[in-house]
Amino acid sequence: MHVSLLKTLATLVSALALSLVLTGASHGQDSAGVGPHGGVVHMTKGHQFEVVFNPAGFKVYPQGMDGKPLDAAKLEGKATFYHPNSPEPWFSRPLGASVGAGRSSASLDCPINLSKAPSQGAKVVFEISGLPDRDEAAASFTVPFILTQPPAVAVVPRPAPAAITYAKAARADQPAVNAQKVCKVSGESLGSMGVPLKVTRGDGSVFLCCRSCLAKVTANPDHYLGGVR
Repeated sequence: MHVSLLKTLATLVSALALSLVLTGASHGQDSAGVGPHGGVVHMTKGHQFEVVFNPAGFKVYPQGMDGKPLDAAKLEGKATFYHPNSPEPWFSRPLGASVGAGRSSASLDCPINLSKAPSQGAKVVFEISGLPDRDEAAASFTVPFILTQPPAVAVVPRPAPAAITYAKAARADQPAVNAQKVCKVSGESLGSMGVPLKVTRGDGSVFLCCRSCLAKVTANPDHYLGGVR
């Protein structure tokens, strides 16, 4: 009976400790809405951190309380994942700035396959050190694991191509026929096979020696009529 009571107390203590970690009660954190990269911004005593999860990994964008980015190349970090079915840590991963030596970076990154991670209930505890603030040189905060949705991209529909029309060249077209001289498809002299055919799309026109050349123009109008839409 005594052993059973000790096990029960140990379980309660473990659950309480996990609760304090996951709720961030010991760090005074809060959420500050959605950041510019589509992730949720989490606040600590003196800093803000935007966390972006995606199936191929995650990024942490550190900022001061004024919203100005910090140089992540000067920071170190660790992320500890907690599975929704266990109070024990699931796994931990270090964070690193994805730049070469001597260069600044906007984020701490961790490439990892998260496509099979639980979509609900998982938590991640982040520990960031090397912060340029004597009052908070290191920060810790807890976030729920939620894959960040990419920002919607507005799709602007392209206008429909202008219709292709054709008719026999009129008398008013004769100066243009004389200027073109030969059929754009066959290379034959215009007028050698009767009245030339005038093919028009938008503001562009071309003259053909006969109707049999029309199929090549309609199959590739940009070639014969230019980029007119």
